[in-house]
Amino acid sequence: ICLSLGKAGLNRSSIRIVLEKPLGHDLESAIEINEAVLSVFKEQQVFRIDHYLGKQSVQNLMALRFGNSLFEPLWRREWISSVQITIAEDLGVEKRGAYYDHSGALRDMVQNHLLQLLCMVAMEPPSSDDADSVRDEKLKVLRSLRPFSAADVAQYVVRGQYRAGSIAGHAVKAYRDEPGVDPESTTETFVALRAEVENWRWAGVPFFLRTGKRLATRGAEIVINFRPVPHSIFQAPIGSENNRLVIRLQPEDSIELHLLAKASRRDRAEQGRLAPVALDLDFKEAFGSQSIEAYERLLRKVIAGRLDLFVRFDEQRAAWSWVMPILESWAQHPETCRPYAAGTWGPPAASALTAREGITWPEER
Repeated sequence: ICLSLGKAGLNRSSIRIVLEKPLGHDLESAIEINEAVLSVFKEQQVFRIDHYLGKQSVQNLMALRFGNSLFEPLWRREWISSVQITIAEDLGVEKRGAYYDHSGALRDMVQNHLLQLLCMVAMEPPSSDDADSVRDEKLKVLRSLRPFSAADVAQYVVRGQYRAGSIAGHAVKAYRDEPGVDPESTTETFVALRAEVENWRWAGVPFFLRTGKRLATRGAEIVINFRPVPHSIFQAPIGSENNRLVIRLQPEDSIELHLLAKASRRDRAEQGRLAPVALDLDFKEAFGSQSIEAYERLLRKVIAGRLDLFVRFDEQRAAWSWVMPILESWAQHPETCRPYAAGTWGPPAASALTAREGITWPEER
């Protein structure tokens, strides 16, 4: 399409091109597509869209970190024990079976959405809010991700595929029974993995990424788990919870800060204990119901010529480079795709992935 637009002379400097995923099937094809696009248009004209970057709560993650002095001093390995990022869908592949069976969850969700959210959490403060300042910092994060060896893929990456089950009381079919899907398919509909950002701010802090179809519920959230205080003068918290910050992206945009407070209980045995208390910011309540949707926000940015919420190709190339060892390992070992029942939270191995480090997923708390 871009080559044809160029031949028709529709590549003048005022033209803007919006590209939606998938932009390639692997690193090589992504580079080929980019070279074709940039043979006609300049990088400043190309808007590679990732609608998660247009969500209000993701925008407010930037504001939370860089517009307030409260969190940034704590936003580092000394105070944060782990980060968990989940994008869960209760839907199956619907009518996209033929496309999805050649893509899978890693290409469809991890390479773009989840890695972009990781970058928003882990990036250093940009020098300004202009597009390249923000994208330069995200690129540094992607280049700091610890690369996977074949042994790492076996230990730190879980892939799964949904079988028949029930969602909200309704029976649903297995992935292999979906229209357009190979009955012997080993394409993953679920991925959970452990990543590390190897720099001074984040060294040793695990980032757990998870996405899947036909899971127990629909939702997307970022959970920042803080370390316990070095010496507590109170009894162990009820439920043994530590502070955490939860940025919810869907179904509603909100931010929750989970603190520990003195439990007000008549039971003398419970006096002196701490109990978890959540401070909740619901954006619809705070700012009214007129907030715009992610795609609307992004298309407004396109019209204004603002590139800060769009992905530059060097980011995309770094993301593809990072996931390629996983794809190559899976191609050699297709049997590693674990089954899970629709309506659950994926294969049990996903829970074991975090449990090895004394961490649970949010729904397990």
